[in-house]
Amino acid sequence: LPISLFKMTKLEIARELAERKDMPLADAIKAVDGVIDIMKDAFKNGRNVYLRGLGSFVIKERKEKAGRN
Repeated sequence: LPISLFKMTKLEIARELAERKDMPLADAIKAVDGVIDIMKDAFKNGRNVYLRGLGSFVIKERKEKAGRN
């Protein structure tokens, strides 16, 4: 199956969290948004994020590529 079939949106993650942890959807949305905000702040400050059991999130600098139209 194509990888695109395995994508999840923030809302889908929040819905799954709400269901699994028996919590209101609004609280789950706040929790997901909070985690994403923390990760964004870490990246802005040059820090990487390591979540054991999930993966490593790092900012990589790449050389500029020439575009084509």
